[in-house]
Amino acid sequence: MLRVPATQARNLVQLDSDVMAWFQSQDEEYKTLINSVLRHHIEQGDTQKTA
Repeated sequence: MLRVPATQARNLVQLDSDVMAWFQSQDEEYKTLINSVLRHHIEQGDTQKTA
Protein backbone atom coordinates (compact mmCIF):
# COMPACT_ATOMS: atom_id res chain seq x y z
CA MET A 1 0.00 0.00 0.00
CA LEU A 2 1.25 3.46 -0.94
CA ARG A 3 1.21 5.96 1.87
CA VAL A 4 1.45 9.68 1.31
CA PRO A 5 2.39 12.07 4.11
CA ALA A 6 -0.63 14.04 5.32
CA THR A 7 0.95 17.35 4.30
CA GLN A 8 1.10 16.17 0.67
CA ALA A 9 -2.18 14.25 0.58
CA ARG A 10 -4.28 17.39 0.38
CA ASN A 11 -2.67 18.22 -2.97
CA LEU A 12 -3.34 14.93 -4.74
CA VAL A 13 -5.50 15.02 -7.85
CA GLN A 14 -6.18 12.04 -10.05
CA LEU A 15 -6.06 12.90 -13.76
CA ASP A 16 -7.02 10.65 -16.64
CA SER A 17 -3.92 9.21 -18.29
CA ASP A 18 -4.65 10.89 -21.63
CA VAL A 19 -5.06 14.29 -19.94
CA MET A 20 -1.78 13.85 -18.07
CA ALA A 21 -0.01 12.74 -21.25
CA TRP A 22 -1.26 15.83 -23.08
CA PHE A 23 0.00 18.21 -20.38
CA GLN A 24 3.34 16.42 -20.22
CA SER A 25 3.71 16.72 -23.99
CA GLN A 26 3.10 20.48 -23.87
CA ASP A 27 5.82 21.57 -21.53
CA GLU A 28 8.56 20.28 -19.30
CA GLU A 29 6.94 22.26 -16.49
CA TYR A 30 3.60 20.52 -16.95
CA LYS A 31 2.61 20.83 -13.29
CA THR A 32 2.92 24.61 -13.53
CA LEU A 33 0.90 24.50 -16.75
CA ILE A 34 -1.87 22.50 -15.07
CA ASN A 35 -1.99 25.02 -12.24
CA SER A 36 -2.08 27.90 -14.70
CA VAL A 37 -4.97 26.39 -16.67
CA LEU A 38 -6.96 25.77 -13.49
CA ARG A 39 -6.26 29.28 -12.21
CA HIS A 40 -7.36 30.79 -15.53
CA HIS A 41 -10.57 28.77 -15.37
CA ILE A 42 -11.31 30.12 -11.89
CA GLU A 43 -10.46 33.72 -12.79
CA GLN A 44 -12.69 33.63 -15.85
CA GLY A 45 -15.63 32.75 -13.63
CA ASP A 46 -16.18 29.45 -15.37
CA THR A 47 -18.30 27.92 -12.65
CA GLN A 48 -20.42 25.73 -14.89
CA LYS A 49 -20.72 22.36 -13.18
CA THR A 50 -20.42 19.09 -15.04
CA ALA A 51 -21.10 15.74 -13.50
